[in-house]
Amino acid sequence: MIGKDNAHYKFEYGVNDPNTQDVKSQQEQRDGHQVMGTYMLREPDGTTRVVRYKSGPNTGFEAVVEKTGQAQHPASYGGSGRSQGSPHSTGYQEIRREPVVPEVPAMWE
Repeated sequence: MIGKDNAHYKFEYGVNDPNTQDVKSQQEQRDGHQVMGTYMLREPDGTTRVVRYKSGPNTGFEAVVEKTGQAQHPASYGGSGRSQGSPHSTGYQEIRREPVVPEVPAMWE
């Protein structure tokens, strides 16, 4: 038997940051044991993912995921040797490091 639950809440938030390209939002509400909500986020490839969900004692958790838009991928990723000023620059700078060779104490030689 499921106990009585009088929890009630409703919330929502959103982020739309032009500097980081972070775009997402969520809204959720609860009425007793029943929870339902939606969240949306812009994926790094330019598509949008929307998840609609609900949960209840008799149904468990159910979610429907929808992805819209056409994925866009850069022609290349960093390390191409292009300068920051190149029109095809990814904005990433390649970092080359020499392998680290630990010093072996004389007693192990």
